Amino acid sequence: MYLKDQMRNTTPNQSVKMLLASGDVRRAGTERLQGVETTHYYRGRVRVADLAARDSGLSARELAGLKRQLDQAGVRTETVDLWIDRRNLLVKKVERADTAQGSLVSTAY
Repeated sequence: MYLKDQMRNTTPNQSVKMLLASGDVRRAGTERLQGVETTHYYRGRVRVADLAARDSGLSARELAGLKRQLDQAGVRTETVDLWIDRRNLLVKKVERADTAQGSLVSTAY
């Protein structure tokens, strides 16, 4: 159910919001993916319950909406890895989540 909802409702923008909300964005380096030079950004695992306590730069409304979406899906923790090209466009996204139903990994190009 979470994956179906995520595919229907998630945009690359949501992944960036999740990364910002983690409060722990790190640049992992550069990688060549599908013939494109990218910068890899990642964050450590964050508990959904802790999102409101982080200074993410998101508005209270955006943060509340993100937390509500994850709570409804039963997501307890999530990590996000993003690979961004020189034009700041998403090349690859990997999200890993612990949900009430088990673990989930979603990769999109």
